[in-house]
Amino acid sequence: MGPGGAVGVIHLGPRGRLGRHPATAPQLIVVAAGHGYARGDDEAVKRIGVGEAVVWAPGEMHETWTDDGLVLLVIETDDPSLGAAH
Repeated sequence: MGPGGAVGVIHLGPRGRLGRHPATAPQLIVVAAGHGYARGDDEAVKRIGVGEAVVWAPGEMHETWTDDGLVLLVIETDDPSLGAAH
């Protein structure tokens, strides 16, 4: 991540998964297409779909997966207030 932050797009195909890993910075994911599931430190599985977002705090263990396909917009920032909004 460069100064200020980074933006990326992640495409998950059918049965795709971003395995459990820690957020390295405050992170916001927004579902651009498809639907799937997200789970953070609280272990609660949340169904996510187009237009919905999830915020991960720095160090929070999390994972995201889909049955049918998912496109995520990922925004990471060095602004700690994003993680505080969790």
